[in-house]
Order: sequence, then structure tokens, then C-alpha cells
Amino acid sequence: MLKVREIFSSIQGEGIYVGRRQIFVRFAKCNLDCDYCDTAHKREGKFCIVNGKRKILKNADDIADEIKNLYTKDIFSISLTGGEPLIYTSLIRQIHKRTDIPLYLETNSTLPEKAYEIKNLITYAACGIKINYPKFYNDSLKTIEILSGKNLFVKVVITKDVDTGQIGRLAKNIKNIADPPFVLQPQTGIKWDKIYKNNLLEMSETAGNYLSDVRVIPQLHKFLGFE
Repeated sequence: MLKVREIFSSIQGEGIYVGRRQIFVRFAKCNLDCDYCDTAHKREGKFCIVNGKRKILKNADDIADEIKNLYTKDIFSISLTGGEPLIYTSLIRQIHKRTDIPLYLETNSTLPEKAYEIKNLITYAACGIKINYPKFYNDSLKTIEILSGKNLFVKVVITKDVDTGQIGRLAKNIKNIADPPFVLQPQTGIKWDKIYKNNLLEMSETAGNYLSDVRVIPQLHKFLGFE
């Protein structure tokens, strides 16, 4: 069974590096089950979809070859995404050995021990915080601490059940660790009415009491029709 579901070239649509061209390596499986997740990740598959075509990739050499085939000079980094890529730290080490493109880790920040294993391989880190999973809250802060020197930013998807108090507490806790860019990402697919928009502004203002770089950034690739 393949641990990588997709490999493709596209633009980054989320966070502070939005608009940068990347090669995406999408890993199978996740240790969470967020109801707003837009990615099929329940299980490993028999095929890897490489730029829309089914292929059987047997090992890290095959994965690295496909990455190299997709490389163009505007590529910013390899996005390790999912699912949850930190489930596969051994495979990430093998990919790192076989390519010379910077690695960009997109993680749900719930596996700090795994983050520690590969922190020296990572150039960029996007740490998502799952406020709806409070049992992982301290693990998320630990992951941020581990990856804090890796061009890190923190991202929170703002569903309608996230409140300003939660954002304020999180921003304060993050400030005790570092002062990374902090992204409030409006949930895609819900109505962004006046109340929701005002809540976003209130959350941004509250987070700004603690962190110096707060941004509201939606999923741009969804608007443009990219993967």
C-alpha cells in the first residue's frame, strides 16, 4: 500500500507563502478527523496520482524521480502535506536525501515527538492548530516550540464555533514561545456573513495584542480553481 496519495505541481493557497509554486507530496492517513477537512486521507491507496495520472510508486526513489520530473525553476519548495505527513518521518528522511529542494512541512501540530525527529530537515513549517481538539492543545504548543526556527507560521481555521476568547488564549500562549506570523483562515464553504466577518476582525485585533504579525487569509487556491 502506498503512503503517498498524490504528487503534483501547483500554487500554495494557504498561509503566508500563498501564491508560491510548489511540488505537493500528499501523504495518506491522518490521526485526526476534522469535519471541515477537504482532503481524502482515510487510508493508503494502491495508486499514487501524479499530476492527474495513476502510477505505482514502489519506494522513495520512485517518489524522488517524480518530484524531479515536476521540477521547474519557479518551484519554491516541496510541500509535505496530507493527511498528516509526520506519520511518515522515515519516508520524509528518504525524500530529503534524494532531492535538493527545500522542504515545507504542513502539519496539524499534534505529534511533537515526530516533529523533533525531522526538524533539522525542514526549511519552512506551517503549524495548524486544531482548537476543536483540546486534548492536543499542549502538543500543538510543543510542536510550535520545536519548529520555531523553521520559517514558521501558525494557522487556525476559523469555523463558526471558534470564539475570540480561544484565539486570545492561543495567541498569548504562542507569544510565550515565539512571535511567528499568525494566520486566521476563514473556513471555506460557509457563508461569510457580516457577523462572521466582524468576528474575524475581532479575533485579529485580540491576537494582535500579543503577536506582531496577524493576518486573515482564505484558501486562495479554492477561488482560482487549483488543487
